[in-house]
Amino acid sequence: MKTTRTLVVFAAVATVVCLAPAAGAQEKGRLAVFGCEAAGEAVAFKPAVDQGIADAARNTGRFEILRDADIFKILQFDPQIAIRNCGTDPLCISQLGDTIKTFWVMKSAFAVRGGKANIEVQVFGVGSAKLLASLSSEVAFPGTDLKVEAEKLTHAVLRKVGTGNIRADEPSFGEILVNGVPSGTIPCVVEGVAAGTHTVRIVSQGVDLWTGEVKVEVGETVTIQTQKEVPRPAAAAAALPPAQRGPGLLPAPAAEAAKPAPPPKAERPLPPPLDNPYFYALAGGTVGCFAVAIAMSAAKSADEDAARDEPVQVKARERLDSAGSKATVANVFTGLGLAAAIGAGVVVYMDVFANPRASAWKVSPQIGPDLAGAAFSAAF
Repeated sequence: MKTTRTLVVFAAVATVVCLAPAAGAQEKGRLAVFGCEAAGEAVAFKPAVDQGIADAARNTGRFEILRDADIFKILQFDPQIAIRNCGTDPLCISQLGDTIKTFWVMKSAFAVRGGKANIEVQVFGVGSAKLLASLSSEVAFPGTDLKVEAEKLTHAVLRKVGTGNIRADEPSFGEILVNGVPSGTIPCVVEGVAAGTHTVRIVSQGVDLWTGEVKVEVGETVTIQTQKEVPRPAAAAAALPPAQRGPGLLPAPAAEAAKPAPPPKAERPLPPPLDNPYFYALAGGTVGCFAVAIAMSAAKSADEDAARDEPVQVKARERLDSAGSKATVANVFTGLGLAAAIGAGVVVYMDVFANPRASAWKVSPQIGPDLAGAAFSAAF
């Protein structure tokens, strides 16, 4: 039994070690904010636009901001030249972002023509090598506070980055609260919700109609499914006498008929020692799979570090491809390790707890002609 507990604890620790990096990757990350491109008359007003964009990004509280001065310390040459050379090529911008070790890259442009000022803000994902969001605004100039306009535009763009939406269509008289904050009257779509799990409540006249945990994915809209027919609280309360009203304003459930008490269960004898060889095979498989997954994760990280330091883009891309392959292998072995751990847990339960005559219980793998599955049988 002592050996069993040791192996199970080791498998649990290995699971946490393998999965922790993936969970951490969704936390607050770096956003590189390059100074906006401007020419001619617009150069004189460029500092106001740059300040508005940087302030808006910082005020979201969701990013660690890198500006031109920080980027220069890493690249050791002018960031404006680097971003200008990439143009709007997502792959080039992704490689630039990977070099400065950031998750997102924001680039912007500012121009003044014929009494109009145009501001454009774009955000690229480094990992996905895609344009995630792009917005532009044309305003009268002079006469418009460019810093304020840049802030509003940047806020609107960043609402589309690292966030998703929550949608609720019913009940039409309810109010939706996300993490305790009133967010709209149903039907509505709550936009710009940070990726992750949030507590959502639907209330009406102070009464909770629905509460649950909702997981929001980046760029996705989650629709809350509640019961389709929810009576309006005031009408439901007026239609029933007080004795029949349940918690809040909803009807109380009808009283169930009295049921005879079930006979007391016979006390189960103490479980025998764990002496099933299949458990140790599964536990060994769990440890082996997680060991391979950890080794592949370490090799992937080494390839990524080598790619960042590789000056030749072709070789850097080969390194990144190799890191991706190793990440796939690590994920496969993590899944196999989890499956083996679950199988070991089933064997422990069946052998020790589920069968009081466990010494007569046998596990018999039976592989079919297609070699696609196995069955377990028990002898009582």
